[in-house]
Amino acid sequence: MQQRVGNCCSNPHCRCLTTGPNHNPEKATNIGVAAHITAASENGPRYDASLSSEDRSSILNGIWLCQNCSKLIDSDQNTYTVGLIQRWKAHSEEMTRLSIEGRELKPDQQYEGYFCPHCDTFCKTGVSVCLGCNSDIYYGSTPAAWRQDVQIGMMTSALLYIAILLFLPDHLNSQINTSFPLFLGLPFMVFFITGATITILSGIWFAKKKDTERRSNPPLFVRGRH
Repeated sequence: MQQRVGNCCSNPHCRCLTTGPNHNPEKATNIGVAAHITAASENGPRYDASLSSEDRSSILNGIWLCQNCSKLIDSDQNTYTVGLIQRWKAHSEEMTRLSIEGRELKPDQQYEGYFCPHCDTFCKTGVSVCLGCNSDIYYGSTPAAWRQDVQIGMMTSALLYIAILLFLPDHLNSQINTSFPLFLGLPFMVFFITGATITILSGIWFAKKKDTERRSNPPLFVRGRH
């Protein structure tokens, strides 16, 4: 397995070298591990009861990874499924084969981009739909996250607006010995329109802020109904 992937981690987002020199000139440092795709024992990650003991110990049921990625796939088996790990393995072996043949990557892979976590298709930065499985690609907030952020921002600002107008008159009256009425005496329509405007703008501002924060992270691939 190690040789078939050129001594690199098979995670396409990692691809680190797994061996290198050691301080001892007669030794090498190895951070690679032959990990099981489906677990060798019951209750292990991605265990498949239909496999024989020979199948579980076969090279076909293994993948070469660095120690970090080996721990990663076993810590979240719902994300790192059998299908995804098998695609990692096939992709890494293909990359190695192209390398030893002295061939360059395909033109659509000579750009910055991301591998779809659902089908492992390479997607160039800026593309909005995965060509492999038609997943929607979001560089920031998804529509659902945007709506939720707007609602959170609106609710927070509405509560703050009401609290300020409710408690500010009492505070001013006690501090400067005045007699401001409740809600500062604003007519109902002025109170309502001002509050609605502040609430809506605050909701949009909060959603844009969260969207900007998410854009600093890798995009989110969401399977839709295409």
